[in-house]
Amino acid sequence: MEDVKAWLAAWRPDATLRDVEVLGGGVIAEVLGVTFVHEGREQRAALRILRETDAAQVERLKATAALHAILVEAELPVPEPFTVQEMGGHAGIWMEWMLGEVDMSPDLDAIAEMLHRIRGVPTDDLPLERWQPETLDVTDLPEENLPRDLDVQALLEVVPEPADELALVHGDFWPGNLLWQGSTITAVLDWEDAVLGNPLLDMAHMSYELAWLDQANVQRDFWRVCLQQPCGPTREVAPWVLYALRTPLRGMHRWGLSTMQRLRLKEVIQSHASYAL
Repeated sequence: MEDVKAWLAAWRPDATLRDVEVLGGGVIAEVLGVTFVHEGREQRAALRILRETDAAQVERLKATAALHAILVEAELPVPEPFTVQEMGGHAGIWMEWMLGEVDMSPDLDAIAEMLHRIRGVPTDDLPLERWQPETLDVTDLPEENLPRDLDVQALLEVVPEPADELALVHGDFWPGNLLWQGSTITAVLDWEDAVLGNPLLDMAHMSYELAWLDQANVQRDFWRVCLQQPCGPTREVAPWVLYALRTPLRGMHRWGLSTMQRLRLKEVIQSHASYAL
């Protein structure tokens, strides 16, 4: 609480802190909901603080704030950025408090429509780099994350071709980064991994996440709804499915998963890789 008082005082010197709520925490950052009184009115804002900070991360955070501003102008449901701060060796960003709740059994039509809106944002002024495939070796993946029967080398050898026609890609599009009110998406959060590339990457991330959340039937319908094809995903999608699986293969050991959650995720990786290979 005392740390948040310092952050608030640096942003709104005449504000009075009322309450702090932990909204979420990941490997990279912690997100806090902050209630305060400013100019005689109770207000709420979200504060996202990076766990580790260096000069490159600060610049990336500033670029993310600039991206948020552009997406708000484009009428996407994205938190308005207020300010980027540095304090005590950390960097953070104050953002608009967004209403809604996470739904792990999401409405697929709404997701498809949101993906359509995201890839329709003009890219000329976006402060983003062009997506380039990352080179990985089997030794880059923690052994504890690997499914027993997965041909990891074969998975890593399949790399998608960069898109000729660039579109906005969220980069971490999964149910945990969406807020809902009923069947309406009220917020798309966590744009730190956004790039200019192929929207199939966002679809591939959502696909394995839905399967992992034990929404097998929903996951099967996901590709059909998003691609508007009765048969669902085609072989064109396969390289993106495999590339998206690199995320859990590299990082699941740092996600605080239970033993059962990790086993389930390994099963999903194995089944997705079997399809795509």
